[in-house]
Amino acid sequence: MEDKIRFRSDGHEIEGRLEKSDLQKGVVITHPHPLYGGDMHNNVVKAIARVYRQHGYISLRFNFRFDRKILSRMECRRAI
Repeated sequence: MEDKIRFRSDGHEIEGRLEKSDLQKGVVITHPHPLYGGDMHNNVVKAIARVYRQHGYISLRFNFRFDRKILSRMECRRAI
């Protein structure tokens, strides 16, 4: 069973899901870019987490912090 977790990074609260196991092996699963529909609930991310869970791994998946306004400004600057 996955536990809902929250942790802080650079002053921002990050939400995630942690699947515990008795094994000493673990994996961090990241998602596609948020502009392309990526988040920790993405079907591919969930499928990867399920397979690792079936093999007894500890797994962590989380949502990157994302601010569309900041990203848009950064992309505009790069384009210039």
